[in-house]
Amino acid sequence: MTEAEWNSCREPEKMLTFLRGSGRASDRKLRLFAVAVCRRIWPLLTDERSRRVIVTLERHVEGTASDQELREADSAAEDAAWDLDGWGGHRVAVSVCAAAWAAAAANWEGRQHDCAHKAAQAVACGFAEADYDPVAEREERITQAILLRDIFGPLRFREVAANPAWLAPIVVTLAQAAYEHRTLPAGHLDSGRLAHLRSPGPHVRGCFALDLLLGRE
Repeated sequence: MTEAEWNSCREPEKMLTFLRGSGRASDRKLRLFAVAVCRRIWPLLTDERSRRVIVTLERHVEGTASDQELREADSAAEDAAWDLDGWGGHRVAVSVCAAAWAAAAANWEGRQHDCAHKAAQAVACGFAEADYDPVAEREERITQAILLRDIFGPLRFREVAANPAWLAPIVVTLAQAAYEHRTLPAGHLDSGRLAHLRSPGPHVRGCFALDLLLGRE
């Protein structure tokens, strides 16, 4: 995949496959992508166990939740998915619970690409089933492609480094504030603090521009 193809791609599956082959997709960014797509279906996550696992996964990425907390939340999310599926739950509910469970499993060693892929697919299916419209699924996949570009940016194709002039204390402070202050439950970053975030989004945690300023991988 060329950079031009990456920038125009509307198929997140192809983009994730490319990232797998590139060997340059960090576990952190893959997990934050899984979180971002699951936050898009937050209103449909009516089981608190499914919501808790997303929050716990995000905290784990940030280093504020332990491995044990994530394992427990993952187990509960698995129970939520099986409870619905086993009792013939509505397909929308089953899909979104499966998405939450898959996202949490993104912490499994060596499985981050697979689980990010599964979470994205389950979310897209949830949108389609909620609206009874295949167009909704197609539009969701387009949004997921935008999220992948926001998180991974052009860094997979060429080296991009932060100009030291950009790293003035006030800029780094604004970048950190933009990273911390989000619109919940969607998880979109504060667009009023940095010019990049006022470009077409959505922008979420893991955004390549903020990561560049904050020295995150």
